[in-house]
Amino acid sequence: MHFPAKGRTLFLIVLFAAGSVHAQQASDDRRVTTSGLMSSDDRLLVMSAALGRQVSRSKPDCSHLVHEIYSRAGFPYRYSSSSDLYSGISEFQRLTTPQVGDLIVWPGHVGIIVSPAQHSFYSSLRSGVGVDFYDSSYWRGRGKPRFYRYVKRTLMADSSKRYHSLEDIGAEEKADSTAVLQPTNFSITDTLVVDSARLGPEQIRDAFLKLSNDYGESLRAQDLSKLRVPLVVFDQVNVERLKVKGQKGTVDIRIDGPLTFSDGQLDQKKRHDRQRWTINHHYQTTWQLGLPNAVIYISRDDAARLFAQQFARITDGTHDDSPGLKLEKAELARTLAVLLAE
Repeated sequence: MHFPAKGRTLFLIVLFAAGSVHAQQASDDRRVTTSGLMSSDDRLLVMSAALGRQVSRSKPDCSHLVHEIYSRAGFPYRYSSSSDLYSGISEFQRLTTPQVGDLIVWPGHVGIIVSPAQHSFYSSLRSGVGVDFYDSSYWRGRGKPRFYRYVKRTLMADSSKRYHSLEDIGAEEKADSTAVLQPTNFSITDTLVVDSARLGPEQIRDAFLKLSNDYGESLRAQDLSKLRVPLVVFDQVNVERLKVKGQKGTVDIRIDGPLTFSDGQLDQKKRHDRQRWTINHHYQTTWQLGLPNAVIYISRDDAARLFAQQFARITDGTHDDSPGLKLEKAELARTLAVLLAE
């Protein structure tokens, strides 16, 4: 059974709802995670990169597809054929119990695990790029696959830290991936500052994107379910009309995006916001633009990363399974599905 590209979003919802993203790990998997391998957050980012991949007319071969997805998710390695991956390369460590985002490899074929509970994987298949099941008769006929997990070499890059054992590295990685979320309480600006001798559409757009990126960084340790200010996800921001006379002016902005998230709830209605911001010229190279009050704008890519990280945190097995938490998981899953839709 094969899921084509159009069915990926639906499959993602089913996958999350089934709770199979963080299936219980066997003892050898707990052991290998102490050697600086990918965390649960990392593996979810790989899956997000896979399921959010744009469809192209040309169908890549399996090894190039996997290489592209890992690189896009921020985990590069030297390109290797599926046969080389099966034999083993230094960037991956073999394991017996796979989790979402790990590699599944046969001699001559490679894919990325989607759900170990459902024995599904994502790859370039005969019918196109999509999801299939490795316990089907066809794949069982290819022989017994091997499973590999990416090795995060960057953990050893900081010379200011001294590790006494591999367990020290694993403890730091675990602490990072299961960090306690903080109450969402941070400053939201109502003024966009542009430092430029000349104010133009490009300068305004660049300043807006930088502010959005700063919000994304600030939200990394925040509990998005407690966010009381509307978080508006955007795909495009366009400066449509700019008028400046003397020290004052106005600018018309259009912001298009797929969703709004606030009070732990998803509003899936697409946004097409048209706004007029006031402009005040302060000093020689400083411009101040008035923004709508109490709204956070964030790019789709940053939003997908933030919601994937939060979903990973609350499904790591350390939280209860209360009805409230189930609802939160479901809402996060819906939000991720919209963000990853093509």
